[in-house]
Formats: sequence, C-alpha cells, structure tokens
Amino acid sequence: MKPDDLPPAPVPRLLPVLAGGLAAAVTFANRGFVVDDAYIPLAYARMLATGGGYRFSPGGPIADGVTPLPWAPLLVPVVAACHGDLNRALSVVRVIGAVAFVAGIALLARAVAQPKWLQNAPVLVAAAALPCTMHAVAGLEMPLFFLLAVAAASERRPLHAAAFAGIAATLRPEFAPAAIVAAAVSPPQWATGARAALLAAVPPAIVGVLRLALFGHPVPLAVAAKPSDLSHGFMYLAASMVVGALPVFLLDARGLLGRGTAGAPDGRTLRALVTVVVHGVVVVFVGGDWMPFGRFFVPMVPPLVVLGTACMMHVDAGRRVSTLVRTVLAAFLVVVSQFGAGRGGRHVLADRRALIEQMAPVVATSSRVAALDIGWLSAAFGGRIVDLAGLTDPEIAVLAGGHTSKHVDLAMLEERQVDTLLFYGKPDARYGVLPARVVEQRIYGDARFDEQFVWERFVPLGATGFGYGVFRATKKR
Repeated sequence: MKPDDLPPAPVPRLLPVLAGGLAAAVTFANRGFVVDDAYIPLAYARMLATGGGYRFSPGGPIADGVTPLPWAPLLVPVVAACHGDLNRALSVVRVIGAVAFVAGIALLARAVAQPKWLQNAPVLVAAAALPCTMHAVAGLEMPLFFLLAVAAASERRPLHAAAFAGIAATLRPEFAPAAIVAAAVSPPQWATGARAALLAAVPPAIVGVLRLALFGHPVPLAVAAKPSDLSHGFMYLAASMVVGALPVFLLDARGLLGRGTAGAPDGRTLRALVTVVVHGVVVVFVGGDWMPFGRFFVPMVPPLVVLGTACMMHVDAGRRVSTLVRTVLAAFLVVVSQFGAGRGGRHVLADRRALIEQMAPVVATSSRVAALDIGWLSAAFGGRIVDLAGLTDPEIAVLAGGHTSKHVDLAMLEERQVDTLLFYGKPDARYGVLPARVVEQRIYGDARFDEQFVWERFVPLGATGFGYGVFRATKKR
C-alpha cells in the first residue's frame, strides 16, 4: 500500500474537537468572571442607539472612551435588541465571546495539528489557559480579537496573514506594531514583505485617522488616562507568562532556531516568533493592564501555540523525556492558576449584579454621580456620570496622576454639578468609609469636604469586605 493510500491519522481529525471541547468546558467553569470595563462600551452603544452621540452618559463630553474604536458601534444592535438593558446586553456579549474563543481554539488546533498527541500539547494548554478562558467571558472585545489573531497566526500566505493581523489591530491598538513588523519580515521577498506590512498597517491607520477627526487625537484617550510604567509592564508580562504556561514549550527551542533537524523556521513560524517578541516589548512599554488574569497576554497565545508546536515537533523524537517534562509542567501551571488565582474571579459577576441591584434605587434620585469605577455604575444609573479616572472625560484624563490618582478636586465636582459621590473602600464606624484609592482619598481629605457632602450609607460589594460609600451634596446643584 502506498503512503498516499493510507487512511488519515486520527489525531489531526480529532484535535479540533478535543481542544474546542476543553476550551468550552473550562470557559463555562469561569462563567462567573466579568470586568467592570465591559459595561463602558455598552454604555457608549446605548448612547449611539438612542441618538445621544459618541459619549458615555447623557450630557457628558464627546470622548474616545473605548480603546477599540469599532467595538462600541458593533455593540449597538445588541444593546438595541436588549432595549438598553446593559445587564442583558452584557450576557449576550459574553455568550458571543465564549463561542468566538472556542471557535478560535478549534481553528488553531486544526492549523497546527500534528500526528502525535504529545506534539499537540501547546494548543490543549491554550484551550485551558487562565488568561484565555477568563477573558473569553469578560464581556470585552478580546474573544473577537482572538479569533482574528488565530486566523493571522494560522495562515501560511503572508498577505492573508497580514490582512487578518491588521484587522485584529483595530480592536487592540497595542497589537499594531507586532502585526506590522511580523508582516514585513516573514516573507522571503522584500517586495512581498512591503505589501504585507502595508496591509497590516492600513486598518489601524484608518482607525487612527478617524480618531483624530472625531476626537482630536490619533491614539486612544486611555494613553493619557493611564500613563505607562515600565516596571509594572515587566512584572505584568512575567506573571502573565507564568499563568499562561505556553512559554514553557519554548524552553528547548534549538529546532525552532534552525539548529535542529528541521532547519530554519518557515514563514509562519518566523512570523509567530516576531509577533511574540514585538508584542511582549510593547506590553512592557505600555505598562501592562490593570485588569486581572493577563488580558494583554492573550494576543500572544496563537503565535505561541505555533512556536510551541514547532518546538515539540522538532525535538520530540530525540528528547522524549524533556518534552514530557515540559508538558507536565505546563499542565501543572494551568491547573494551579485555574484553581488558585482563578478562583477569586469566579464570583465577580454575581457581586457586580448584586451591587447594581442594590445601588440602582440609591442613585435613582441623583442628577449627577461621580465615581472612579464607572462601568457597573452605568448599568445602575442612566443619568450623567462624572468619571474620576478620566477614561471617558478628556479634561480629567490629562490631569496629573495615574488611573486611580488623578488630581480631581472639589471645585471640579462643583463645576460639574455633582450631587452624589461614590467612594470605594472599607466600611468605618466613624467616617462611613475609608477610601481605598488616591483620588478618592484626596477629595475626602479636603478641609471643605464636610461642608459640601454628607455621608449617607455604605453598599457592600459581595463578601470582599469592600464596598461603596455614598455621599450626598449638602446643597442642591
């Protein structure tokens, strides 16, 4: 019997089903996770759906408060179908995200499948990795980005890969440098590389031009609102790689680098290597991300799977013991991260929904509410929200200080006619609440605070021991 007449190996055919099933099971287990910022683009979509313009809340400034510019318009049909109910809309988006992630893992498994099970360990680790499975249901754009990144990492044709990567970069702007550089260096001919780089650069460039025309600046407002910190970025990347587990498969990269039996890496493998390196450097320089579970690590997962599979394929035959050890170590890191760090994230959704339900009647009579955590608040309150972090307010965004330490003072609150303040912290019998963040502490510590605001109540955030203190203006504004 000729080799061509042999039946296909069962592993490549079964791997997408197994990887997709594993991704679905672990993602379902993490369904209790959400991020507060998921409500922000939904609030923008609600304003767009009702003709209120590209703003966060009624009467607020027109502002680029959503880093992935196309994301809020994409959510308009969802919010409209849910009649402006942000909790219902978030549920729909989370389901769509989970489906997109599972589909992405299945497509990635199909693209990298090898004849031996052990060689396919990287994609199975990715299917259960903490950053991926948590942010699949976080309610943001990351699952859709992941699906596009999988298409880019899986594609062997450089121009097609560049196009997918460029479109993906419209959803995560910090991915643009990796998309462009990887597209430029992977094709063997310089002319093809130049065309590929152009294809990758055009979509994010269009978004930058639109941002400039609409808001007066080509980069997201978050760049000003959340200044970068190199030390935090380095620690963020290191921690993400540990909980992500996939870099374990690169510990023996001799074959990948052209010193093994397989020779120099092909275009897809080289593109994956450049993508990982460049994006890793960008993550460090932008200071990482405040969200838990390594969101900025997720763009590195598809190319890391390509690289990890190449390493496993190159060295498996001669180094079975080291290959098995790396696989066990990666699986161990996944299990520890899911049952360790991941455990605390599975109650976030329930806590947020309970908080929204309790806070809604409290702020119902308010005219303008100021808070640092504005995402969940937009689901509890439909009026004007003053963003103390500056994510949706250009004037506050450019103030001195970081994400939680902007130099907001009482005069700015009075100018914005704030009649209700929400401070996050621990309850205190004497002061009502002990503010936990610098911006809240600065406002609370002002000598004039007691003249302008009075304590009303404390609303707990689940069983965390923290919650939100509610303060009312002493005079009608």
